[in-house]
Amino acid sequence: MRLLLLSLMMAVLLHLTTALSCIECTDEDRHECAKRNAALKCQDRYKPPCSGYCDCEACSKGLGQECGGPWGVDGQCQKHLKCQPANDLGRYMWGYTGTCQKKRQPGSGY
Repeated sequence: MRLLLLSLMMAVLLHLTTALSCIECTDEDRHECAKRNAALKCQDRYKPPCSGYCDCEACSKGLGQECGGPWGVDGQCQKHLKCQPANDLGRYMWGYTGTCQKKRQPGSGY
């Protein structure tokens, strides 16, 4: 009985796991990323997941835009903002999606 219960628990936990697999970057991909990076019209940039292979960049998200997600696939906020989860439970969950909000200033009450 214990073995059955343990197997069931392991199956549930295994189902909750996810993996990120990055594909290899070719010379053509690197060249394309360099062209895209040069064309970006933003100052605050970041490298999305798996872009390290090609050094592709993306513009950081602005106030009220969607951010976060598993491995940050929904984007990263600009440096003066933070990714706020949609609810309090999201603070404790890996891979939550939120929106970019102003950071609280220490002692400001906000």
